[in-house]
Amino acid sequence: PVGRTPVYGENTRNTDGGSTHGNSFAIMKDGAGNHYIYKFYANGGTPMKRDVYAVLPIASNFANADFYAFSSRRTVVFYSVGNTLYAYDYNKGFEKGYTLPETGGDEITMIKFDTQIDHTTNALYIATYNPSTKGRLRRFMLGTDPNTVTITPVEGADWDGLIKIKDMNWRAVN
Repeated sequence: PVGRTPVYGENTRNTDGGSTHGNSFAIMKDGAGNHYIYKFYANGGTPMKRDVYAVLPIASNFANADFYAFSSRRTVVFYSVGNTLYAYDYNKGFEKGYTLPETGGDEITMIKFDTQIDHTTNALYIATYNPSTKGRLRRFMLGTDPNTVTITPVEGADWDGLIKIKDMNWRAVN
């Protein structure tokens, strides 16, 4: 009823507000180009509203993002534009925007948090592509310091010479 349209949506393992099976997130946009993050619990016929966050201008290039990925363990959404990785901490009253150089200069073709196999560790997978070296997939760990957003490469979790990765999914029983 407020005239917002969906931009992106994702299920997570975020349990804020007692959401046993994980909250879902949606990025919505209004007619003026403002973006909002909706957090809700989609369990049953009527989703329970958890919160809504206005995306502040400190989230550089948020409106131009190619990809988004929500952390299940922190109030952080990662997004990319071309070859640049950004993070936005949407914690009300403590919002911060970040530009992260860890991915280098190659085009980012996918970002995704592991919500199936190792979902308690907050692992972020980033795929990049370069026409001469081909696709690359790397696993990073999101830091736990609530005052900053950092990612650290996981040793032995760097694969190259791949195709151009656009998406990945896990086969898991959990």
